[in-house]
Amino acid sequence: TDEAGQTIYAYREMYQIATSYNNEPGLSSVEFVLDPQTMKLYASSEKGTEKCVHIAKNPKVVLYWYKQIPEEEYIAYKNDYFNSYGVQIKGTAKLMDPASEEAQKAAALYLETLYGAEGWAAMGEKQPTIIAKLLEVNDWIEIDPTEYVVNPAFTDSNGCIPCLKSFKAC
Repeated sequence: TDEAGQTIYAYREMYQIATSYNNEPGLSSVEFVLDPQTMKLYASSEKGTEKCVHIAKNPKVVLYWYKQIPEEEYIAYKNDYFNSYGVQIKGTAKLMDPASEEAQKAAALYLETLYGAEGWAAMGEKQPTIIAKLLEVNDWIEIDPTEYVVNPAFTDSNGCIPCLKSFKAC
């Protein structure tokens, strides 16, 4: 929250990403950043990982994000699995060209969530160098969502997921 008590969204979360190539499935945990303007998701990954190889050959992916009840709040048979919620996101993935303007914007968005808006702004003239280095050493993944699957039991009376209210007209 900010000084006024307003929630600030970083749009940076851990997801599971399922990929497949030659009938060989892959599943990885990856930190993605959501661009709230386009609803596309971006991630940075070590070059040549299984997920990147799969995406290069088969762009269809499924992401999954969930909010599990904190262990200290767990009450057996009262607030277990049914008090957690999640979102499945089906989409098309691509490895981004590191020289593209699109990749530059994705890296800047990613870094802003890493350092915080003020911290990233304070980097000033160092920003292009930091972005260039990150684009050089890692592969960048873009997910263009085609479908969101949400369990309706975990939505509010407007059909919105509490943590995603800022992402759509809720």
